[in-house]
This record gives sequence, structure tokens and C-alpha cells, in this order.
Amino acid sequence: MWIAILSSREVKRGRPYRVQRMGEDMVFWRDGDGKIMALRNYCPHRQALLSQGKVVNGLIQCPYHGFEFDGAGNVVHVPAMGRSQKPPSYLKAKSYTLYEQYGIVWMWYGPGQPEAPPKFFDDLKDLEAYAEYWETWNISFLRAVENQLMDFTYPSYTITR
Repeated sequence: MWIAILSSREVKRGRPYRVQRMGEDMVFWRDGDGKIMALRNYCPHRQALLSQGKVVNGLIQCPYHGFEFDGAGNVVHVPAMGRSQKPPSYLKAKSYTLYEQYGIVWMWYGPGQPEAPPKFFDDLKDLEAYAEYWETWNISFLRAVENQLMDFTYPSYTITR
């Protein structure tokens, strides 16, 4: 399922942005074309925080040894190996499937890959304003959905005044 996890404006060009979502420590950035990318925040080499690195030519660069990763989590450059050698494929960071639309960053949460982009706002294309609100709940995502969102979908619930 698609989950709205960030406001687009939170992720600036040229800078890593660290967040915790769905129990994962993640780093977000924009590639050379401005497309948003996200990886698990730990370099697969020595577990350094990628969010403490920098964005170089649209790639996220680890602050420890300078390894550079693309949005799919592939290491594309290892400084100690030079540019002529191909980096080892086993050094792969966990990546996330994202979609950005209407000023919101969506993340695919669950098995497999999505068959289509999120459709939540398709009927609101002419929306001129909206509000955002967030808070941290120290519970699992599924428990939050089960107790806060799902209860209102049953027709047996009625509100009287």
C-alpha cells in the first residue's frame, strides 16, 4: 500500500534529509533531475549514517569512506578503487519505492512493487489549499491504522447530536 510519509518541501536539493518512518531510519535526497530518492540511512560498508554525508552529482555520498550510492541503493563509486574499477555489487543499500505528487511524498509499504501510483488525490486536482499535521506515536503503524482509521469505515458507527 502507498503511505504518505513526507511533504515534498521537506526534501531540498543538494542536501540529505534524515527521518524515521515505519520504524526505519531513512535518508532522502533529490537526484540530479530533482527526483526524490530514499535509502536506509546506514552505509552497507561500515554502517555510517548516510544522512551525515552529502549529495554529489545526484548521488548520496557516505561521510566515512566516500562511497556514492544511487537511488536504487547501488554503490556506483568507491574512491579507494578509482573510477576505472566497477564497485562490488554486494555493497547495496536498502532502497524504497517513492512517488511524489501534489506536494506529498508517498512510499510503497509492503511486499512486491506497486502496479500503479497512489490515487488518493486523483479527484482533488483543483484543490487550492490543504493543511498538514503530524505527530509521533510510539506504536506500530498497523496498530495505528487498526485503531484510528479502520474503525470509522464500518457502517455500524453513527454519530448523533
